[in-house]
Amino acid sequence: MERKTREQLKKSHQDFINIVWPNFMFNKMLGGGTLICCELKDDDLSRNNDLKAGIDFIQNLPIMEYVERFNEYIKIELTRSLAVRVRQKINWRGFTIRYSHKDHYALEYDKRVAALKYGWTYPCFTIQAHIINNNLISAAIINTNILYGFVKQYGINNLIQKTNNDCKNSFIDIKWDLLINNGIQFIFFDLSKSPNLFQVNDKNNIIEY
Repeated sequence: MERKTREQLKKSHQDFINIVWPNFMFNKMLGGGTLICCELKDDDLSRNNDLKAGIDFIQNLPIMEYVERFNEYIKIELTRSLAVRVRQKINWRGFTIRYSHKDHYALEYDKRVAALKYGWTYPCFTIQAHIINNNLISAAIINTNILYGFVKQYGINNLIQKTNNDCKNSFIDIKWDLLINNGIQFIFFDLSKSPNLFQVNDKNNIIEY
């Protein structure tokens, strides 16, 4: 990995842990808990989760669950995986997915589609956040299966495609307003639009809390 790319990823993950997570962790999908970072780690399990499954973080969350046969509540430790993207300077209000590489490498889109198709590991939730001047402006979380199901149904050619500055990668851009207009369920907030922290889009009905 190029030094510049590694430094960018390191900053992105630090921003997620220090800026995004404290302000976003208690929405109805996440519920809090603690994080284990997979990206930029050297152990085999972390590298496998990152490079092959696209998992950036593991979320651990203890809950108290009533067990009828014991007639009492017991503590259960839950765990699940997250894919995270943090973007700087501009509030894009959307999910971006790496779609194509000029050298035909398998990227985020192909890996996730194959994992969903064949029943292999993929991130449970996909999160995208936007930071301007070290302040969290907007963020959203969606079930990964729902996001890719929408992309398939709506059609790649009908979505916005962008190319990064070095022209190596292209991205598809799924705007949150497009998901809202199509009744796709996800949680988001955008301080540039509303002072309310969280909004749930459920079948075109936006619920604030």
